[in-house]
Amino acid sequence: MYQNIMKTIKSDLLFSISLCLAVISIVFGRFDSSFIDVKVLYSLFGLMVVVESFKQLGILEAIANLVLRIANTKRQLFLYFISLSFVSSMFLTNDVAILTLLPMFYLICTKRLKTKELVFGSVWIIVAANLGSSLFPSGNPQNIFLFSYYELSLKMFFSWMLPFALVAIMLLSLGLIWIPKERITENDAAVKMTRQGIGVAIFSFFLMLLYVVNLVGQWWIVVVVLVLMLWRFPKSYAKIDYRLLLTFVCFFIIVGNIKESPQVAHWVSETVRTSKSALVSSALISQVISNVPAAFLLAPFTKQAHSLVIGTNIGGMGTLIASLANLIGYRVLTTYVPQIKGAFLLWFSLFNVCYFSVFIVIFWFLS
Repeated sequence: MYQNIMKTIKSDLLFSISLCLAVISIVFGRFDSSFIDVKVLYSLFGLMVVVESFKQLGILEAIANLVLRIANTKRQLFLYFISLSFVSSMFLTNDVAILTLLPMFYLICTKRLKTKELVFGSVWIIVAANLGSSLFPSGNPQNIFLFSYYELSLKMFFSWMLPFALVAIMLLSLGLIWIPKERITENDAAVKMTRQGIGVAIFSFFLMLLYVVNLVGQWWIVVVVLVLMLWRFPKSYAKIDYRLLLTFVCFFIIVGNIKESPQVAHWVSETVRTSKSALVSSALISQVISNVPAAFLLAPFTKQAHSLVIGTNIGGMGTLIASLANLIGYRVLTTYVPQIKGAFLLWFSLFNVCYFSVFIVIFWFLS
């Protein structure tokens, strides 16, 4: 029994830790349903169900297969995969982009690339997913939360993230210099995309985007989406990461009780008092507890929304635990190509620390 408990804890360490901390905070504080931001939970749950329908349709797999057919050189192959990861993560979230594209990358490229090239590809697909997801309110969990918490407008959000996008594209483009222009062998395999239900999936995704970005605020929009998904993609509900939703609930409870502790609240508020301190603090705290918890922890104590959005998205780079997407990518890598995990950790850390440093310096001067 003890081994089963430990296995469960290790399978999702973030959820286990957040649950323990939530229970402790309730014991020494209190539970209040007002701590929980229901809008964020509705948004996240609806998006997760819809995105799962896209996975069932095999859209990304079909696109990835097309990429191999049109890529003539290794550099082109990297360019297409990185671009696909960057763009798809804006709409399907960084987690889904990584979960879908990394396995496809390994299945397609393991026999065509050298070990070092395979490592670089793994690193850049993950980095591109994190950077791309930063540019849209529904791209990652911290954006969903912060967009809702600060009641941001789309115009404001995109104006903040445009410089971020330009820096991201520049750094990712420079990385391609490392990849040779060698020709690659063609692929004969074909991946078929299921067309049945694609209209319902796209329509549901459009409705969820309207809800997430506050263009349509009625909660029943989510109900409509969930009913449509139950009708066309009932299996989606069985594959949802419900522990992520519960992790969010735990974060809300923890932060709610922290806000009611004068000493802790004062200390946290001091770390995010100015735009520069909010930027650096959120990015650095993300390195230790990951950027989603950092967003939940810091948002109630600062009005520096711009710096917090930028800081937590920069915070997804750096250490392996800085973003849940990083851990997901590492889990996929160890499943498909465990022989390169040592080299991956080395190069992942090196590139991410460099990217992290460049972003911090640039946005320190811009903040």
